[in-house]
Amino acid sequence: MPSKRWWNLKTLSIALIAAFAIAVTSSNAVAQNNGGGGFGNGNNFGSVVGGIKIDVNGAISGDVTRLTEQQRLEFAKLLRAAAKDQAAGPGLRVISLKRLEMLLRNAAADETAIPLDAAYLGGLQRIETIVVVPDENDILIVGQGDDWSVNELGAVVGANNKQPVIQLQDLLVAMRTVDAANSGSGISVSIDPTEEGVQRHQQVMSQIRQFDPSMTGALQEAMGAQQISLTGIPTTSRFAQILVNADYKMKRLSMGLETAPIQKMPSVLEMIQARDASFSSMAPRFWMECNYKPVVKSEDGTVWQIHGQGVKTLTEDQYFDKNGVRKATGKPNLFAEKWAANMTEKFEELAAAEPAFAELRNIMDLTVVAAIIRKHDLVNQADTDISSIMGTMASVSTPEFTAPKTIAPQCSFIRTSNAWVVTTSGGVLVDSWGVASNVETNAKLSRESLGIPAMTGDSIWSASVATR
Repeated sequence: MPSKRWWNLKTLSIALIAAFAIAVTSSNAVAQNNGGGGFGNGNNFGSVVGGIKIDVNGAISGDVTRLTEQQRLEFAKLLRAAAKDQAAGPGLRVISLKRLEMLLRNAAADETAIPLDAAYLGGLQRIETIVVVPDENDILIVGQGDDWSVNELGAVVGANNKQPVIQLQDLLVAMRTVDAANSGSGISVSIDPTEEGVQRHQQVMSQIRQFDPSMTGALQEAMGAQQISLTGIPTTSRFAQILVNADYKMKRLSMGLETAPIQKMPSVLEMIQARDASFSSMAPRFWMECNYKPVVKSEDGTVWQIHGQGVKTLTEDQYFDKNGVRKATGKPNLFAEKWAANMTEKFEELAAAEPAFAELRNIMDLTVVAAIIRKHDLVNQADTDISSIMGTMASVSTPEFTAPKTIAPQCSFIRTSNAWVVTTSGGVLVDSWGVASNVETNAKLSRESLGIPAMTGDSIWSASVATR
């Protein structure tokens, strides 16, 4: 029988501080599920993050995992069959936590698999509203969704908009770690060179009088593999993979190691080169934080709305001392500041084009939902029991994946009149309890005003084509 599982998720202060060597950034993204997906539904397709594999030693490889066309079609067929008659195209998706609780309890008791339609939350793609229904002892999670499709990487996406679908396993991690998210240092993910590696790298650089890209191999060898450290969340969770993947993608875009999938988003290096700027060194740190407007609640506290873009990017400058220790200056670099502001401004467009950022916003939404439910005591208000969802009783465990541990260094170069040296690092900060604490009341807000339908059928989710 699946066992109860506790995780100290500190969601919500992610200091994903990844220090990188001069002109060196991390290489490659996060892992794919290396075994069965969808809570043991017997397929070998689902739960892909980024499509890039992790080997048995935890090293991230550059090989992108893709499904064959036959596999993709087979998985899509299974998803369509799981939806039964509920597929309704783009529109509202309503998730019942009361029904989900019973599903988890039965699955744990009977040792049965979670149905695919529940594992992918009925096609939910962005959470907008939480509704407390005391008469039914229920809490509903509501947002826009779509019918299912499967892309070539094996990821479950909307059939029409091709955006990632929110997964049950990530909801469970957010709910089961909500208390830890409000104490201590929170979630942290770091991708760092060792201090010894930085020292070796500095020694090699000190012997170079005229830098040339042909020296890349020597510099990479001196630096050595960068170490991935995950705290506050299970290192084997998909949730952790999403964080690492988004951080990785942000660094690659900032350093020009990957061309932005949207227009008018040059890398920091391209900005420097365009201005022929001169730097003896440059080591900006970028990180992503929550970017929500105040939560809006109804007068009776039964309806809670989440508003906002979800994610913003910030920056400050840093350097490495002679011992290889990273130091923050507390000041932004002007080029880095401009790049961060541009990423924030274009985040909606970027998330539509790059799933890594849409996935990051999805888990930010989930952690905010968990914090609202916990902070404002919505469980007692609904007079319901979600102890299996919260992990406070024996319940279904979430899938485990190979934990990412190392990334090989990778170089990116520009040439200006007086500079080769540029580095970057980054992270994610998810302050869900801060978002949940910033609340405004709207006397006109109600379930009826939002057109949220009643649950139908016997599934954990219900769909409506009535979009606002």
